[in-house]
Amino acid sequence: MKIDPLEVLLTRPAGTMIYARSSFGGPMETALYIHEEPKYINRLKYNPIYEVRTGAIEVDGVLLVALMLQPNADGDMLYESWWNYHQPDGGDKAFADLATQEMLKIIFVDSEGNYKKKSGIRNSLAPVFADYIERIKGFIPWSMKEFDAAKETVCEELPSPRLLWDRLRQTN
Repeated sequence: MKIDPLEVLLTRPAGTMIYARSSFGGPMETALYIHEEPKYINRLKYNPIYEVRTGAIEVDGVLLVALMLQPNADGDMLYESWWNYHQPDGGDKAFADLATQEMLKIIFVDSEGNYKKKSGIRNSLAPVFADYIERIKGFIPWSMKEFDAAKETVCEELPSPRLLWDRLRQTN
């Protein structure tokens, strides 16, 4: 099933980051899409510097993968996404993309659905996501319900994005 990232993103509040597979005039690749308010998008300037952090957290037989992004060391612009290898619409392909693609596209979208800022960074996540794929092979596939329950457990333990950020490792 092909999912339109814009359609999904606009149902979520500003400050939300999702990942989705898209074609940018070539083969499919995974990109980060961020729904944000114009006042924050305007703070990105011409060439933002992105810090990316990721980590895997095992909860009740589920390997949760968190990925966070912070542009320009701006504490007001801290974005998180939770990656599910076993999601029914191609989680395994998104993981494979991150393990192999050279660049990671980052796309900011306003509340009207306009692409406001498109940029890319070298994909420093490739070796980490290759490791995640190998680790996941040792798990029994989990359901979305199990994934959501595991994520809720972690969010109770780390109730703010800043706490999660501090727990994850820097990859760039």
